[in-house]
Amino acid sequence: MPFTGGTYLNVFYVVDTHIDAKLNPTKLSLFLSSKTITMFFPMKGDAHFRALGILPKQYYHHDEISFEEIFNEAKKEMGMPVEFHETSWLSTYKLHHKKVECFRKDNIFFVGDAAHVHSPAGGQGMNTGLQDTYNLAWKLALVLQGKAGAHLLDSYHEERNPIAKDLLKTTDRLFAAMTTENVWYAFMRLRLMPFFIPFISKSKFLQKQLFLAVSQIRIHYAASSLSKGKAGKIKAGKRLPYFFVTQQGTAISIYDLLRQTTTAPFTVLSYNITADDFASLHTNFFNVLPIEANANNTATLKKTGFPASFVLVVRPDNYIGYISTTANTAALDNFMKEAYSLKMTNPLP
Repeated sequence: MPFTGGTYLNVFYVVDTHIDAKLNPTKLSLFLSSKTITMFFPMKGDAHFRALGILPKQYYHHDEISFEEIFNEAKKEMGMPVEFHETSWLSTYKLHHKKVECFRKDNIFFVGDAAHVHSPAGGQGMNTGLQDTYNLAWKLALVLQGKAGAHLLDSYHEERNPIAKDLLKTTDRLFAAMTTENVWYAFMRLRLMPFFIPFISKSKFLQKQLFLAVSQIRIHYAASSLSKGKAGKIKAGKRLPYFFVTQQGTAISIYDLLRQTTTAPFTVLSYNITADDFASLHTNFFNVLPIEANANNTATLKKTGFPASFVLVVRPDNYIGYISTTANTAALDNFMKEAYSLKMTNPLP
């Protein structure tokens, strides 16, 4: 399988050490200069940090390097008194930005670092791999259990490839801004970033947008063949929003409520729609979960972006597969059979 992309020119180092300096022991410390970037992540223990940075170029081809050599160069760029002691380990490495051409080849599936590698800018690598696996696992399970046809597995590449493609593009731009040595990027690091970062910390709107991006909650499959419909501001393909509902007089998060219904892979959530409308749905595939119609839930759902009434299907990975303002069971049933290759008419083991 072609694994295309490139390798960054810089060589990087990571080290576990103890540092004597005026660093906050609970927060990431970031030092920017015209030539390099140095980060200190606080670890458990007094003055214990993990340091990451760009290896000085004169050491690129050295087989044996001491942290003392590296840090003497780094101190020149940091502009503050700092010393280190008790270094436990040091490693140097190169970074790549590559992606497979296709996430599936016959019965072989590529996930995580086997599917895409990129810079650590933004801290997206591990969670992206976990999302790959989550997306594939429930589809594999349905096929192996005989509940869905193998065609469902084609949607793995369809849904995850665009995410990886956008991730490589975003991390590449961010990484270039942090590491490239030229006048424009140096100006951006030294003049714009120190202004922009405090600005973000004071803006609730920007904080929310940054949280949605870094937490990957913003990721969606709206263009997927497994997504259909819109109700209010909520579109199929998006992650089910997090909100609290009042059921039998008790407030409970919608995710806790979903975890109580695990007998079938899909959950049908509805509001202000008669439960009898869903009596014909196949119980091996769908849990029907009506949200109680009351003033608290009406206000919460309106604030979240839902209309006065709706029905939606929650996938096993908590994304919305289907949503509508009306209870058209036949339309829901037909879409799930065709798009998800569900074998509702065949006897199940």
